[in-house]
Amino acid sequence: MKRSKGQASTLRQDLLSWLGSKRVESTASYVQQGRRFASLSDQVLVESWKAAFCAMANGFSAEVQRKEDDLSSELGLRGLELPYDDSVKEAIELFTSKVGAHHERLRNDPEAYQSASEAVEREFQAFKAKRDRSN
Repeated sequence: MKRSKGQASTLRQDLLSWLGSKRVESTASYVQQGRRFASLSDQVLVESWKAAFCAMANGFSAEVQRKEDDLSSELGLRGLELPYDDSVKEAIELFTSKVGAHHERLRNDPEAYQSASEAVEREFQAFKAKRDRSN
C-alpha cells in the first residue's frame, strides 16, 4: 500500500520525534547517573567520543555502547555537535557495513526479521501512545 504525501510526512515526523525522544531519555539517564564525563575538557571529550565510536565500530558491546551514548550526551549538554569528521570516516564506513550485514542476515531469516520488526513496531507504537496521552 502506497502512502500519500501527507501520511509519509506524518510518519517522518513521528520517527524523528521518536528518535529525539530516545536521545532525551539517554541524556536524562546520563545526568541522573552523575555525568561521569563532565570534568573533561571539550578537546578531551571530543577525542574520547571518537575513540569510543571507533571501538563501537570495531566490536560492539553494551559497555562500549553505553560509553559512546554517555559521551554523546555530554557533548549535547555542552551544545557541541558529534564530531563526525575525517578522523572517524573509516569507523563510520565499518559501522555502516556491519549494520548492513546484520540487516541482511535478518532479511535472510524471515522469523528473526519478523520478530525484530515487531519489537521495533511495539516500541514505536508505545512511544506514540505515551506522546499522545501527554498532549
